Amino acid sequence: MNNRKKLITVLFSVLFILCLIFPVNSLDRFSVQRIKYVFKHTKSIDEIKSGKSVYYRISDKSSNLLGYAYFGSEKGYAGPVKCLICLDNEKKINKVIAYEAKKETPEIAGKCLKESWLDQFIGLDCSNVPYNKYEFDGCGIDDVSGATITSAAVLECIIQAVETDYEGE
Repeated sequence: MNNRKKLITVLFSVLFILCLIFPVNSLDRFSVQRIKYVFKHTKSIDEIKSGKSVYYRISDKSSNLLGYAYFGSEKGYAGPVKCLICLDNEKKINKVIAYEAKKETPEIAGKCLKESWLDQFIGLDCSNVPYNKYEFDGCGIDDVSGATITSAAVLECIIQAVETDYEGE
């Protein structure tokens, strides 16, 4: 009985130390890969809660801030549209990846899930992101004809990302 108690104590101690060395967050390995695709020198990904939002602070091996990652999900025409929005350390968009929209019509809505359409948001911040589909023209953003709901879902993910209170700023 005494040996069993010692074994359990040792196992919990090892588990505790591993949690300190390798912090646990809610990201799956595919999400981590997406972040590392954008932020090439990623060493740490720290989960931060800000009100109702959750975002990730991305740092390099010297603990320098590389930027932020925000995962958004909004209802598209036929189901959820999920996006990763990455912001640089000045909180400007440096990449948008729409990584899931399984139920959207590929021939129509698929256009607003492609990198060529998503890249038009690069460089925008909260001061110049259109806040609804009617503002696309006024800020030089092309909407996708026939895919209004899907493009609005992507835009809503982007709006949530740029409106998040990153590190209290």
